[in-house]
Amino acid sequence: MSNDLRKELCDRFVAATVSLYRLVYIGLQDFRKDLGQNELVNQYKALMLLAHQGPLSVGQIAVYLSCTDSTINDVLRRLDRKKMIDKARSSHDRRVVICELTPEGRKVLDRIDHVVRKRVLPSTETWSLEQLEAFVVSMESIHPDLEYVEPRPLAESESWFIRKYY
Repeated sequence: MSNDLRKELCDRFVAATVSLYRLVYIGLQDFRKDLGQNELVNQYKALMLLAHQGPLSVGQIAVYLSCTDSTINDVLRRLDRKKMIDKARSSHDRRVVICELTPEGRKVLDRIDHVVRKRVLPSTETWSLEQLEAFVVSMESIHPDLEYVEPRPLAESESWFIRKYY
């Protein structure tokens, strides 16, 4: 019986996580003008990756995001034109281009965070403080396995935001 309950709760958790992801994705649509209509999700993922990991090479970004070199170069070119990232040659190897988040890129991420807050927080208004605390503690206890954080070769990787858990 406890295995059935665990499976049901896991299924509900995954469904709730997908629903939350959809809320965030819908919030991203408000930033079509900032990020551009095409490649919206890849641009957002690149900005989030640079915010989380710090400066990375173009090749590292392509591997993390499971994109081809041509796709990631197009995404990064657009972000560079919008002054959301800086690109510079590596001092160790002039063939390598390093990308870094700019203050303008950080502003876009902060505005997206604000939109997500506006979409998600109303759901918590009917929760007791105990329910809210239990949810927050549970969410904070989720630590990604290094398999999902460290880059994997493109052929082995799937989209970083959709994983199969069973």
